[in-house]
Amino acid sequence: MNLKIKFIITRFREKEQEFSWIKLVDDFVIFNKGNREELSPELQKRTIDKKNVGKDLEVILSYIIDNYDNLEDVLVFTQANIIPHYYYTDEDFVRSIVDVEEFGFSNKFTCWHENQIPKNLFNQPEFNLEEWPIGEKMSNYHPDYNLKAWWEKYTGEDYIKKDKIFWGCIFGVKKELILRRPKSFYETLIKPFLDKSNPVETHFMERSWLNIFKI
Repeated sequence: MNLKIKFIITRFREKEQEFSWIKLVDDFVIFNKGNREELSPELQKRTIDKKNVGKDLEVILSYIIDNYDNLEDVLVFTQANIIPHYYYTDEDFVRSIVDVEEFGFSNKFTCWHENQIPKNLFNQPEFNLEEWPIGEKMSNYHPDYNLKAWWEKYTGEDYIKKDKIFWGCIFGVKKELILRRPKSFYETLIKPFLDKSNPVETHFMERSWLNIFKI
């Protein structure tokens, strides 16, 4: 199957040498929330500047909303530098992230099972996070505002705990899975990411992509 694959990259302060894997892909766009002058002229031509709000979640949701009726066959959403999350070579990263034909998403690359990480970091309904990184308080944090409360508030659905997470919101997905939800669904989800630089909802959504895509 010859699928059209596009990489949607969120970049803040990463230097080019930190995402050298980009040389291995053809179709990509960089959404830049830092200083574009740190990028080479070649990459600047394929860079769009954005306000530094909502981290990579604002980029992902904005791209889906803005291109909902004309999405590529496979979308790969990733931070520029993957090393904080995954220690892959450039070749292994690109090969694994686009392996979506069997599952519809990049199951082999980004989904870690619950028995591999501490329970309190997984997608328990009561999951919450006051600071990240340590010492930096999350916007919108409230002790009673947890993963389940967020999901039910913004979707109107019961929260169903899944057994995997897309860490760092780095994943590939077929457009068919994205289109299981109407555009209005994503327009509702994006609201907390439009005016906060470090919203706690980024960590809620990181744990909810399987719910979002109805997997």
